[in-house]
Amino acid sequence: RAIDDHAAIGIALGNLNRGLLACNPAYERLTGYGEAELRGGAFPLATRPEDAARDLALFAELAAGRRES
Repeated sequence: RAIDDHAAIGIALGNLNRGLLACNPAYERLTGYGEAELRGGAFPLATRPEDAARDLALFAELAAGRRES
């Protein structure tokens, strides 16, 4: 598995289609959603509401090739 299930911090893998591919248990605890709910879901579901606008702007820059990570 590509995600460290024992990491103390939340880790998630996603793609440029705004889909979450996998996450670890710490990430599930941070978001309050299980991996099955998050997998393939919309990006805003996996970010805090107060961070959503900023995170979506950063994601748009990434998708447009203006950011590397």
